[in-house]
Amino acid sequence: MDSVLEAMRETVRTMFTDNPQPRYHYRRGREYEFQILVNGEDYEFEVPAPLMCISSGHFSDVSQCATVDGATFDYVQINLWGYSRDVVGTVLELVYRLDRPDGIISRLLFPCLSTNTLERCSGLTHMLEVLRLANEWRMPKIKRLIQLALIADGVVPVEDFAYVRGIAEATKATILLKRCNEILGRVDGSVGVA
Repeated sequence: MDSVLEAMRETVRTMFTDNPQPRYHYRRGREYEFQILVNGEDYEFEVPAPLMCISSGHFSDVSQCATVDGATFDYVQINLWGYSRDVVGTVLELVYRLDRPDGIISRLLFPCLSTNTLERCSGLTHMLEVLRLANEWRMPKIKRLIQLALIADGVVPVEDFAYVRGIAEATKATILLKRCNEILGRVDGSVGVA
């Protein structure tokens, strides 16, 4: 258990740029619950485990809480729910690294978090994986947010729209599918599959 907690501490430390570091708190939940107490605003999103959930909380000791680029928040809960630390670390990294340079994904999913110091990697692949997971785990809010991000200008290269349309069809992502059909219709004169 100690190795799991330390791995999560190291993962979460990379998310914050300010000092002092957040205060870490562990308690047993459904499987594992790793909680970080921080000071601040109230955000709550419906997200699939093991993605991060930011929600309101009330704690008496906020002396070691952290802020990120001037924004603060109360309570961050990372639910492992039986997933290995490697899986959790990968998903967290995925969410924070899939951003475009303007940080649209983090702003949609986690409005108070900074993405300025994060490197961008293979963003489209990761965004499509989040879409797949959101569909599989029936998380409509995340599914809609990812689709809105994917249809923004410049996110999907024109040459990739046919591939993306296949994923949109498989995941019943209607917003994204409509956009793919519009773009492909302009490129080759077809309207695609409705």
